Order: sequence, then structure tokens, then C-alpha cells
Amino acid sequence: MEVAEFARVVAVGLGRAVLHLQAHDAAPYRDTILHACLHNMVYDTQVEYGREQYLFDLISLTGEADFYRERLCAALPATHEPRDRDQIAALLRLFAQAGDDASRAALYGAFTAASGEEAAALGDRIVELDGVSGLLFVARHLTASDCKPGCVGNLVSLAKEKDGLEVVARALAEAGATDARVAAFAAAA
Repeated sequence: MEVAEFARVVAVGLGRAVLHLQAHDAAPYRDTILHACLHNMVYDTQVEYGREQYLFDLISLTGEADFYRERLCAALPATHEPRDRDQIAALLRLFAQAGDDASRAALYGAFTAASGEEAAALGDRIVELDGVSGLLFVARHLTASDCKPGCVGNLVSLAKEKDGLEVVARALAEAGATDARVAAFAAAA
């Protein structure tokens, strides 16, 4: 497949790119895959899901996961376009779920260095990754002014999906008893 055709297929999110990489060398497509990882090409986010799993599958087929992870880790703190930043964070979450400590550290580091809505958006990925322990970490760092309406409730819902209502409620109550920031976060929830 020509590089231009591969780029078009990836931009649209077609499975043809995955099938092609299963049978062909990925080296000619390295720049195309990296560009797709760093720039969210979803046309309409209201009707189309994120492509992080698709891109992660492409990366896995390249045999160069470290190359892509290193560039994603470097790009996350420097990217301020919300859709691109969210996709990069989602990819790093997948790397971290697969046991990659550098990706986990990059995600947590970008969160603690960010503020406002950037921090809140990165908090979603941390809670998806680590459930209630991620929620408590996020709660200790976010303030009410960092979140849009519904942000705190969304973070709690993500933790409930991963760990269950009882675990989340107990953890927030216990941590809130000794930490005023967690108590304020729990009250907002």
C-alpha cells in the first residue's frame, strides 16, 4: 500500500491499516502512524468514538512500541489542543495498563503540572487507569475552579465503574476525614 493511501486509511480509522500491518513491514508508515497518534483525526467527536485502541493496535503491530511511547510521553506536556492531548493521554493510559511505568509516570506528571481544565481532563485518564486510588490522587490536586460543572461527578462515575460504588464511597469518606481537599471534592460529588 502506498504511504498516501495508508495515511488516508488511518485518518478515516479503517481496519485495512491493521490488516496491512499484519502482513507488511511498518517502517514506511512510521511518520504516518506517529502523526495519527499525536493529532486526533476523529471528524465528529459527538458521534465517533476515540481511536486510542485502534492506534494502540497499530503501534503494537509495528514492533516499535518504545519509539511511539517515548514520543507520546514527550508530547503530552507540550500539547495544549484538548482533543490531541486527550488522545495522547488515552494512548499513554493503554501503555500504562499494559504495564509500562514510563507511560504511567508521564500521565501523572502531566496532570500535576497542568491546571484548570487541562488537569481535569487528564484526571479522567488517571481515574480510568487506577480507579479509586487515581480518584484520590486527582481529588488531592484539583480544586473546584479546575472543573467544569459535572467534572467531579464524572470522575467519581469512572471510579465507580472500575471499583464499585461501595469502595469509592468508603475511600472518599476515609480520606476526606483527614484531608480537607478530598472532603471538598467528595462534597462536590
